[in-house]
Amino acid sequence: MNSKAARFSFLLFQLLVFILGIGICIFGIVRTDDTEAIYRYICAVARIIILLLISATYFKMSGSTFSQGSSFMMLCIFCLSFAELRVISDFTLLTGISIMPPRAIVRTQLLSQFLLHICLIGYAVYYQNSEYTTNSRFLLLGVGATVFLSLVIPSSQTLPGMWTHTAPLLVLSVLAVVTLFTHFVLTTSEPTTAGAIRHVSIMLMVVGNFIGIVFSGMTFIIVGTSLFVVGGILAVTVTLRNSVIL
Repeated sequence: MNSKAARFSFLLFQLLVFILGIGICIFGIVRTDDTEAIYRYICAVARIIILLLISATYFKMSGSTFSQGSSFMMLCIFCLSFAELRVISDFTLLTGISIMPPRAIVRTQLLSQFLLHICLIGYAVYYQNSEYTTNSRFLLLGVGATVFLSLVIPSSQTLPGMWTHTAPLLVLSVLAVVTLFTHFVLTTSEPTTAGAIRHVSIMLMVVGNFIGIVFSGMTFIIVGTSLFVVGGILAVTVTLRNSVIL
């Protein structure tokens, strides 16, 4: 697939996620009287909008270039967007209409979360070592391992209890810690302010994503979404002002 086709397909997927996610959230806000559920939908809308902005910014600034770093970051944004489709579970609870089987939703959520961190770690590896063969192997092995792990790891059969199981929570926690550590190291060694802000924005989004999905309390969801949105705004700002492709 050439660069233009890959970027266009990527942006098209983001638009589809935006339309589906926003539509479900608006429907949920109108249909429910539960204040906590309304806040959850509002937070989901904020995250989806940020992801669309990041995608549009990436599409605009990447031009005709399509490096391995681009592959890692496209997969990261793809995984975050796919994770937001967990609102489908809320749609099922509201209407009784099942768009996806609960088990399929759980497994796709596990895959998207695990693969997100593998790609962010891979991006850090690429940032330090742009050797094509090494990064290609890392990407292929990482994708293969996360697909296998997301299929076989013990987990709840429904989305609300997914992270109450020790195995998926432990794997996600380890991956998040490694991701944060690698980008913290890159932040301290980055010679430019724009580059440091880039890694800080990634760390904020990782922490916000982790808090928002693991903890079910409304306060945690709001805090997690706030960190995610701040990280996303930083990412968009530094990319547009300094032409730093995340």
